[in-house]
Amino acid sequence: MTMSDTVKAIPLFYGDYGENENPSAWFAQFKLSLPINWTDIQRVQHFGMQLMPGEAAEEWYQSPTSRQLSFFTDLKVAFFKCWPHPKCPKLTRAQQKECIMVQVLKEEEVGEWTQVGWIGNYAHVIWAINISKLALGMGDVNGTLIEYTLEGILNILKDHLECAYTTWEEFIEDIQRVPNVKLKHSIEDLEKN
Repeated sequence: MTMSDTVKAIPLFYGDYGENENPSAWFAQFKLSLPINWTDIQRVQHFGMQLMPGEAAEEWYQSPTSRQLSFFTDLKVAFFKCWPHPKCPKLTRAQQKECIMVQVLKEEEVGEWTQVGWIGNYAHVIWAINISKLALGMGDVNGTLIEYTLEGILNILKDHLECAYTTWEEFIEDIQRVPNVKLKHSIEDLEKN
């Protein structure tokens, strides 16, 4: 047996969406687990062995229609007919703005060191990274939602920022550049007043 014949182990597929099961992700894992030199018949047969016995996926696979599948491309079409790819909701501009504006940075988080796993950073930097991921995930590659982020940012941080960005990367870099000592002085001044 050569390395190209080795099948990688993946979890069995139930087909009931339980335990956060994602059929699209599972099928992608299944395809990646198959040796590249396998025939369609071998792939289809192995698919049947990757289904949890007695569960929805096995019942579907053993139905008269599915038993006739001999080509992997036909199996894939039939699989996604039964478990279609999830459709990502397309948010309106107003909904995107709302999603960004509810990401509030709390005053006590500014300048506060936070440990995330092995990596540590200031909470306001982590907040900026997370809000950029959210915006980019909504398709804001041009940084048009940055203006709404700046509307809700605390003045103790905003006073040290350029506040003119064309990309999320620029926004994050500017937040990371603010010396924590300046933030602490701003917080102290705010507390005095």
